[in-house]
Amino acid sequence: MSYDIFLQYFDRGESRVATNAETAAVAALMKTVQVEADPKFRHCGITLADGSQLECYFDHFSGNGKPFDGGMIALRAGFSPAGAEFLAALLAASGCVTFAGGDPSIILSAGFDPREHFPNDLRAHDGWKWVEVHDGPSLAAAIGVDFSRWRNWASQIAVPDRPPP
Repeated sequence: MSYDIFLQYFDRGESRVATNAETAAVAALMKTVQVEADPKFRHCGITLADGSQLECYFDHFSGNGKPFDGGMIALRAGFSPAGAEFLAALLAASGCVTFAGGDPSIILSAGFDPREHFPNDLRAHDGWKWVEVHDGPSLAAAIGVDFSRWRNWASQIAVPDRPPP
């Protein structure tokens, strides 16, 4: 079970993949961390300088030669300050929009309001809350309450030896 963060591109109502410059910026960022890719499952584990890890599902890093097209990051146990810094840097490098798993009405981006680029079915929903991310602390603040709620919920259902209330 994981708290999922989705990275996606939109441009004038359509999904898109990264430009060559965005793909290069993401590749440069990924060189700053330890990456263990598993092409079979389009999975990569990222180990950060503080030893914390992120579980990522990105086609681009499975060695298939595709441009970066977003993906999913699964948070399981915790969310370190280094993890928040890396995710903020990934948003800035990629130009993606991020939807957090627990409260999908929160959208995060670095430096631009993405709502004008949403497809019509997403644009029709008027409850979107856009949060501009500048750094790790601003990203952590944007999803921190939601992530804490998820962790509390997950701990209640993931403990098999716990007696019923």
